[in-house]
Amino acid sequence: MKSITEILGGAQILLAISFEIQDSFEEFLNTEQRTFLSLLRVIEEHLPYDSRVRTRTGRPSYQGRSFIRAFFAQSFFRISTMEGLRRRLLSDQNLRMICGFHHIPRLSTFSRRMTEYAQSEFLGKTLNDLVRQYLGDKIIGHIARDSTAIPAP
Repeated sequence: MKSITEILGGAQILLAISFEIQDSFEEFLNTEQRTFLSLLRVIEEHLPYDSRVRTRTGRPSYQGRSFIRAFFAQSFFRISTMEGLRRRLLSDQNLRMICGFHHIPRLSTFSRRMTEYAQSEFLGKTLNDLVRQYLGDKIIGHIARDSTAIPAP
């Protein structure tokens, strides 16, 4: 399976060679899809290797990175359900290619993988590594204000 950097063209990044990303896709890439590709390029550097055991018998398992990309896509494109994500993957050829699916898994497979990832907590560790690398020991000042009315007794 190609990484996002390979999809985008590693030579373009390292050697400042200019080529149009659209040439890698059959359908037109919209702005959201281009932004999602850029986001994945940053995130995938910090994801652990998929250590699923491969067997000689039975159907080959789906790549773990495909599911992780799909779950990021669900959040990025504001898809509320797994069924909605699956329908979007079935209808959007570019998103299917970005995620790395040749065949779209069943809904139960998506659900099982989501449960596995939620229990393993590796996405939280990945986020921590990402923040540590980019921000280091900097203190981030942030003020969040809520305008919700709170009745006084």
